Amino acid sequence: MTPVLLPHAAPMHWLDRAYLNPDNSVTAQRLITPDHPFLENNQLLPCALIELLAQAAAAGVILASRSSAKKLKSGVLAAIQEFQILAPVHIHDLLTLTACQEKSFGPFSAATLRASLQNRAIATARMTFHLQFE
Repeated sequence: MTPVLLPHAAPMHWLDRAYLNPDNSVTAQRLITPDHPFLENNQLLPCALIELLAQAAAAGVILASRSSAKKLKSGVLAAIQEFQILAPVHIHDLLTLTACQEKSFGPFSAATLRASLQNRAIATARMTFHLQFE
């Protein structure tokens, strides 16, 4: 696996690590600590799962742009489809996030995402991003 530069700066830098897999999917991890800003009743809020999934996809885009002639200038989440939460995330859970790019069309890129705990899916989504290159 190839290490990936991680998106965002503190306090929104939420991934602990991210890697590109041989099939060009991205695997990222995050240990949910008691000081995470998006906890309520010792559980991660749904909006935080969306952000973690988006950051995993962003890590993949960053790596892909490094290996191409284009330099990524910026990227924003444009759409979320089929977002499902299948189980709660608690303090001290180690989340594994995967992002698989589906397709690109013009400045848009779509990805399938999954958050899991010990290989059990706890959230899934499809997201579309608007990317700007220099």
